[in-house]
Formats: sequence, structure tokens, C-alpha cells
Amino acid sequence: MLNRFPNTFTLEDIRKLYYLRWGIESGFRDLKYTMGLVNLHGKSDYFAEQEMYAAMTMFNFTGRIAREAVIRQPEEGIHAYRVNFKMAAALCRE
Repeated sequence: MLNRFPNTFTLEDIRKLYYLRWGIESGFRDLKYTMGLVNLHGKSDYFAEQEMYAAMTMFNFTGRIAREAVIRQPEEGIHAYRVNFKMAAALCRE
């Protein structure tokens, strides 16, 4: 497929758009794999929809809990520690 407007976006524009999209893609990945939406268990559309809403509710709850967690950072460390979302989801599920 040819680009109809070859000079519309600069490389810097594409980088910015990709950066903006990255958080959304990561969220969908976490929702799909961490919350178990790879395979839906409901046999009807209604139950599949109910399962997706339950997973999204759990996803939002886990995100809220993970954001509120206090993580002590090492004094001389160069990397910032953060919450492992998959582990947080497992703990919230329990």
C-alpha cells in the first residue's frame, strides 16, 4: 500500500504517536493476559460480556491498589522499583 501523503508525518511525529500508543497497548496486553481474557469461558454473548466486564473491574481495582502501594527506593540505586502488575493482580484475586 502506498502512502498517499509521503511528507505528512516526520519521523519525530511518528515517534511521538508511537509513544502515546504504547501505554494503551501495554494496558490491553495486561488486560488480556494478566486478567485471563485470552479464552472466554461464557458460552453465550451475555456471559462473555459479563466476563469481560468482571475482568475490566478487576483490572481497574488492581491498578488502583498498585498505584497506592508505597515502594521504598534504594538510596544508591539507579533504577526505580515499581509494582509487578501480574503479582499485584494475583494478590488482589486472593
